[in-house]
Amino acid sequence: SGVLLVMIIFLFSLIFTDICTEYRMEVLEPQSSSLDSSGQQLKDLLEKRFGSLDLSMHTLFAAVTGGLTWVEVSDALAIVSPVWQLLFEVYI
Repeated sequence: SGVLLVMIIFLFSLIFTDICTEYRMEVLEPQSSSLDSSGQQLKDLLEKRFGSLDLSMHTLFAAVTGGLTWVEVSDALAIVSPVWQLLFEVYI
């Protein structure tokens, strides 16, 4: 069961790392000089939680084990797209 849990976390981490990196590069980076404080906070949160595969895996593991408030991550993904928020909530 542990191997299955790691595989599920790994697969969802691949998805969330990819979409968050793409969103940061295509939407947030071109506007980086004109981002308001909430935009900068979103950029920092996405980079901190989904900036790499290992960070994404850590975030997803912490979200299901109670080490991280999953609503915070869900709200950030909702800004990227409601589809990704829904997928995250299905994962939870």
